[in-house]
Amino acid sequence: MVYNAAYSFKISHKILSKLVTIGKFDGTNYALACATVGGKVFIHIPGGFKKAGADENYSSDPSAETNVLNVNQSIKCLAAGKFDQNSDRDFLFVGTQTHLQVYDVYNNADILFHQTSEGVDGCCVGRVGRYPDVLAIIGAQCTLLGLNKTDEEQFWTITGDSVTAMILCPVLQNGRNQLIVGSEDYDIRIFEDDEIVMEMKETAVVSCLTYISGSKFGYSLENGTVGVYEKNTRLWRIKSKNMALSLVAFDVNGDGQLELVAGWSSGKMDVRDSQSGEVVFKDTLPAACAGLVVGDYTGSGRQELVCCTIEGDVRGFVSSELGERVLLTGGSGGQEQVRSLTQKKQNMEMEMKNVEMSRQTAAKIKAGEYVASEIGAIPTDTEVKVEMVPRMSDHPEVPSCVQLIVRTSNETVIKAVVVFAEGIFPGESHVAHPGNSGSSDDDVVVPLRPLTNSLLDLHMKIFVGHKTSNYLHVFELSKQLPKFSMFLRHEKSLPADNLPSCYVSFVINERINRIFMWLNMVFLLEEKPPEDSAEMNVSFTYLRTGEHLSIACMPQRMAASNLQQSQKPVDSTNFSSANNRGKFIRQGSDNSSCAIWKVTFRTDDIELAGDLVQSLFEFISVSGDIQCEAHFPHVLYNLKHLVQQVDDLYEARSRLSAEVADNSTLIRSMVVKAEDARLLGDWKGMRNTYSQLYTTNQGLINSYNIRCQNQSDLMAALKLVNQIIQRTANLRVGTEKSKVIDCGRLAIKESKITVFEQYLVAK
Repeated sequence: MVYNAAYSFKISHKILSKLVTIGKFDGTNYALACATVGGKVFIHIPGGFKKAGADENYSSDPSAETNVLNVNQSIKCLAAGKFDQNSDRDFLFVGTQTHLQVYDVYNNADILFHQTSEGVDGCCVGRVGRYPDVLAIIGAQCTLLGLNKTDEEQFWTITGDSVTAMILCPVLQNGRNQLIVGSEDYDIRIFEDDEIVMEMKETAVVSCLTYISGSKFGYSLENGTVGVYEKNTRLWRIKSKNMALSLVAFDVNGDGQLELVAGWSSGKMDVRDSQSGEVVFKDTLPAACAGLVVGDYTGSGRQELVCCTIEGDVRGFVSSELGERVLLTGGSGGQEQVRSLTQKKQNMEMEMKNVEMSRQTAAKIKAGEYVASEIGAIPTDTEVKVEMVPRMSDHPEVPSCVQLIVRTSNETVIKAVVVFAEGIFPGESHVAHPGNSGSSDDDVVVPLRPLTNSLLDLHMKIFVGHKTSNYLHVFELSKQLPKFSMFLRHEKSLPADNLPSCYVSFVINERINRIFMWLNMVFLLEEKPPEDSAEMNVSFTYLRTGEHLSIACMPQRMAASNLQQSQKPVDSTNFSSANNRGKFIRQGSDNSSCAIWKVTFRTDDIELAGDLVQSLFEFISVSGDIQCEAHFPHVLYNLKHLVQQVDDLYEARSRLSAEVADNSTLIRSMVVKAEDARLLGDWKGMRNTYSQLYTTNQGLINSYNIRCQNQSDLMAALKLVNQIIQRTANLRVGTEKSKVIDCGRLAIKESKITVFEQYLVAK
């Protein structure tokens, strides 16, 4: 039986990738809005669609209306939604490099025109958090801006890098919408109001986000990864050599549960179960997918999955018919269950056969008929030991790393180790072999160099056998690489002269053992803290940069005089550790019952300090506000310099704009003058005028190039300013964090950096 889509037609416009949306622009019927070449947006209204029979299939009609909106700028994002609470119509939101335009398609009128120097990289519409108005949320260079219909700024916060994807959805299931933002720093952040409540680190730039249901949302990365999170827990992920250009949630098989639909750069469209990632349905489009949207596009009374390609092809599917195709192809029906059960049966039979062979072989070895090493059998007590050790490189050309050391517990040898890890190896896998000697005491060492400070899962397959055996046994192990694994523990605490001058300090009410537990979890430290520990001082070297990190924890009554000056160097306690890791300093035990501690992180890297603060507060589940004292004067100096640079660039841009306007007026007058000279036969005057026109036009082109460079420098400076504000905010939690962001916004708008000094320089 041949199956066709519910409808399929071709629009006479190219469609730009990821710039497709759908909305009820007249308040009743859905229309498709797509960006096309030349800075234009076309709105396709399926008014010419007619029912083709009882099966409710539709065919295209050349008379279907297509309206074109000329934006005359490169379009960066496209969205549709209700912006006026008193209207049932959806408005069209168009983001460019210079402004956000809100367009009323029905009345052919602009509702809002907001200019922004940072451009509009992403846009979504709806209510967010505690804000009562419907807001247009703009994502730009590290900033998120919320505007109401009167162009009033009601929401502003910052994120880690340039925004690449954003959605509004009730992912926390608390009756309010949260803002989920993906950015170029590989992070997915969930905002409750203007505060980050959850943050997930990925391995590539986030390209798409879509809400599914409940607490689940789908995401895709530029490296071809597609997956689903439930809040901050990843349920599954898959990776392809192609890139997913669009994601949407749609009930494909009519079971009442939304599946994740992905459109790929290869033209493939696949549908996966949102809980398990199992493929439910596949289809192939004529060209690369430009966008996927869901709505009653043809007025059939049912939700439809509308697939658009970059060549203008449009295909539509409805839930029930997709379900029919799934059953026909065995996607989720009885045939699929039979296939799955058959596969399980074969696997169990193979396993039983191997167990029986192993039993017979063991009996023959015991009887002396076989030699274990000759037939590949290994001792039953064979264990594979895995250890991770940070190592400082002895050669400047070779970067430092964390060594993954794999060895066996007896005379067997390791023939190969396959390590699977995201964010460490190209292609996310690495194969390592032992030396050519092949002796039993050879260890397999795999260098690990994670690019960022994030928790990573390592999955290993270790091939073990005898030296002369051709049969190998495979051990499968998993291990986690701690978040701050690229830090090498010092045997002794650093002298005061070598300690970093910058720090962040705060007081917490927590047992010291909990802080030790956090250290062991996020650093490569394995020793348990002594029961009578009353004070802690530990130092590290950051293997990526060679900078020092000092972590001190003292009872509050002992810490008042030690904030600016660190403790004197003391030899570490006598813990037994082959790798000299995890040796903590003890100075007395009379304060072991103290539950109020002053914790100080000393480092010149404000981003690292913020990561440490957020990691510790997340581990001990701090509720409420914590007063933090930070001292990073060099960051304040850089901020002042950047703000001055931004002001200079704004002034230069205004001056350049005035010059361009003057030259444009002059060029128009020269064109008229040259034409008058031609009509009068004044050929010499015409040649002189055209020569002047050429020179002026060249100057105009040069001014344009300077303006482009000015805009690029301005974007880079604003991005650095916003990153400094965010890293300063990460030194706090709760409302204190929000205060830092609000103060930073005020300081930048009014160029009064002095109000921000209190957060970066200790008094």
